[in-house]
Amino acid sequence: MTLTEGSSMMLRETQDQLRGQGFTGSFLQDVGSPKKKWNNAQLWETMKKISKAVDDRHRRATAIHTKKEDGSVNSNDGGGQPHSRLHHQLVELDYDELVFSVFGGNEEGLRSLVKNNILAVDFSAGAADPQRDDKENGWRKAPLRRCKRVTARSPLFQRAMVEMVRDPVLARSFDAMRKQEDLKTALHDIAEIEKELVLLNENRDLPGMRQRRKVLDDKLVHANERVKSCEDDLA
Repeated sequence: MTLTEGSSMMLRETQDQLRGQGFTGSFLQDVGSPKKKWNNAQLWETMKKISKAVDDRHRRATAIHTKKEDGSVNSNDGGGQPHSRLHHQLVELDYDELVFSVFGGNEEGLRSLVKNNILAVDFSAGAADPQRDDKENGWRKAPLRRCKRVTARSPLFQRAMVEMVRDPVLARSFDAMRKQEDLKTALHDIAEIEKELVLLNENRDLPGMRQRRKVLDDKLVHANERVKSCEDDLA
């Protein structure tokens, strides 16, 4: 077996492992494995962000390598190979941005991905660390500072994520899945809003009910717009 063949086999095995760990949850049947607290759409969106960060880094490296000053080629990598070392370097995502843009402000799903060794977190001194089990929730209590950067579990996991995102068939399937998750969430929000509206109608004479109804009406309009957008994308 050649080095290239061995590398390709390792990549395929890692992709299979990522599918099993991240999307099907098959490994979670093992005794003592942490529970899956993320949904497939959240993991897929995180993988897309990692893939985009890799592509952005590649473009920056290309720009540096091809820019010539005084007749010489500039390269941060040396030897005229600006990308040879980048495959082994993990890209970093901002923790807080990821929590709010992908996980809706709820850290539980992201923490679960770290505990299950799909993602990793670079911690500042005293930051909360999900790898050090807390009896209550697997997260060290009273962190002094928040964690700042999120990466793939390893360079090989990162490469597997990027290759999966770049697969057009897989991308279409997972993008549709994400829209279905968004649709499910929007429908759930509508049901909850309508329940509260019924209660407001039964207690319409209580103070503040008119203002609360206006807030709920605005939320209902927004939720219905989300439903329409998802249905249009899935059509």
